[in-house]
Amino acid sequence: MLAAAILLQAAVAAPAFAPPLDVPLLVTTEQTATDAASERRYALHRLIRFHREDAGYRAEVRVLAPQAEASAGVGGMVDAGFAALTGQTLVFHLDDRGSVTAVEDVDALWGRLCDAIGTLAGSKARDPATRATLAERIATPLRGLPEARRRAMLSTLVTAVIDDEPRAPAGSIAPVRIPGTSPLGAAQMLEGIRTTTAVEGGELQSVTRASSAAPTGADASRIELERLRRTDPRSGLIRFASDTNRIVTGTGESARQAVRTTVVRVVPAAPGAWPGS
Repeated sequence: MLAAAILLQAAVAAPAFAPPLDVPLLVTTEQTATDAASERRYALHRLIRFHREDAGYRAEVRVLAPQAEASAGVGGMVDAGFAALTGQTLVFHLDDRGSVTAVEDVDALWGRLCDAIGTLAGSKARDPATRATLAERIATPLRGLPEARRRAMLSTLVTAVIDDEPRAPAGSIAPVRIPGTSPLGAAQMLEGIRTTTAVEGGELQSVTRASSAAPTGADASRIELERLRRTDPRSGLIRFASDTNRIVTGTGESARQAVRTTVVRVVPAAPGAWPGS
C-alpha cells in the first residue's frame, strides 16, 4: 500500500493556485471539541482578499468579531486567541503556489497573540495571582518559538482556504498516509483511503478516512480522521472543509474518547464588506 501511495503522489499534479483578485472572501471557521467532561465551541469569521504581487500574491486578512471559548489544548487556544487581532489588517506574502513566504509585523502580531493565549489560559482561575501564573506558563514558551513556527501558525488564517491535497482525478480511490500525534506527543501514522468525485459547478470533492493502529494498553491511543474537502480546481481554493479528529485512549469499558470537528466555509463577501471600501 505504501509503495502505491508514493507512486500516486508522484503521478498527480499539485493543485493550481489562481485565487480571485481584489475581491473579498468571507471565511468562517467553526470548531467543536468534546470529551467526557465538556463541550467547547468557537466560531471565527474573517475577510480575505488576494492581490497580485511580483511573481506571487499578497493576501490581506481582517478578523471579524470572533465568538470563542478556550479549549483545553494550546492549539485550540491559539485559534481562539486570534480574537486579539480583530479589526487589524494582517498582510501575508505568498509564492505562486500559495505557500506563505512572509508575514508583515510578525513579531508584534505574535506578541499580541501570545498575550491573548495567556489570558485565555488563566481566565478560569479565581485569584489574580493564579491567573497570572497560568498565563505566563502558557505564553512564555510560545513567545520563544522560532520564526518559522510563528509564521506557520499565523498563516493558518490564510492557508486554511488553500487546497494542499495532491490533485487527483474524479473517480479515483487512493491509499493515503497522514502523520498524526497522540495526546502524549508520540508520532503516529494514519493509514486509509481518499476518494475523489466531481460535484456541481466544476468542483471536486474528496473524502479521506484514515486511522492509526489500534491501542494495546491502558494509556495507548488510536487516532481516527474523517476529512471532507470541496475545492475549486480553477482557483485552488477550498469552498467547504470538514475535519473530524477522534482520539480513543485505552480499551474496553475504560476507553476514553475526545472528538474535535473543524468546519471551514468560504463564500464571496457582500459588496462593501471590506472596511473602508
